[in-house]
Amino acid sequence: MNRQKRIFDFKLDFTFAKYMELCKEILDSDYSVLTVEKYLMMAKRPDKFVIIRHDIDDDADLAYALKMAKFEAELGIATTYYFRTCKSVFKTDVIKEIAKMGHEIGYHYEVLGEAGGDYSKAIRLFETELTKFRDISNIKTIAQHGGPLRSGLNVVTLSGVVGILKCILQRKPIFDHWESKDLWKKYDFKKYGIIGEVYLSIDYSEVMYLSDTNRTWKDTSYRLKDRVGENHEKSTGVVIENTDGLIKKVKSETFQKLVILIHPSNWKESFWEWLTWFILQQVRNTGKRCLVAYWRMRKVGSRI
Repeated sequence: MNRQKRIFDFKLDFTFAKYMELCKEILDSDYSVLTVEKYLMMAKRPDKFVIIRHDIDDDADLAYALKMAKFEAELGIATTYYFRTCKSVFKTDVIKEIAKMGHEIGYHYEVLGEAGGDYSKAIRLFETELTKFRDISNIKTIAQHGGPLRSGLNVVTLSGVVGILKCILQRKPIFDHWESKDLWKKYDFKKYGIIGEVYLSIDYSEVMYLSDTNRTWKDTSYRLKDRVGENHEKSTGVVIENTDGLIKKVKSETFQKLVILIHPSNWKESFWEWLTWFILQQVRNTGKRCLVAYWRMRKVGSRI
């Protein structure tokens, strides 16, 4: 049993043990680990740093977020956790517990999609949700949510699938193709005491950005909004095949400045959890490919 566990932990990618290995290598390689807030507040930044950012998108992320936060705190590092305000994710006890460990809590907003593209309605919703957050935590940074589904809908649980089917039957909108960060083309987030938005306030021409979205470091074709530039990955000339490859890059200090986006539910502790999530991810990726094709057709059609 122990031998099987070791094979699972270290031979397969995207296991919790593999995440632990990555964090330990970052520390052993002498990087400064920064929260997004600390990075933005520093007048002089270290020559070599890593920002670890977690997006808490679905209820499936919550348990693993707590495990990751505890492990990171034991290592003596603070990272950033962005929470959505939908009912299934906005759990005050979890948020408070992670904040108590010394981690930064941020607002994972999706207001332009929730407002159906209405900017005035979206900014009012932003103000309301930010106030809700600040009742329990001091929010200084924000990150737009990049998922394709509105209103906290998801396909990671049976209840989530049922919720989507109900919306379809009731003819309610379920997709969000808006970029909520476009809100700041009309408004100024600094007016609300926000010091930065992760997709807008970090200079990715000098900071390498890597994301575990869809449980892959290299294939961005499934990513709908989780991008920091049209050809960021291609322009760097670096391809990360797997987490072991990332660990090697960290060890060799290939990147001096790095942002790593982690979705906690991608990193499993048991084989059956891992296999179930792997199968589900393939279904989600197929759906995302179809959405990408559909949204591109809509954009082309709107120009004709």
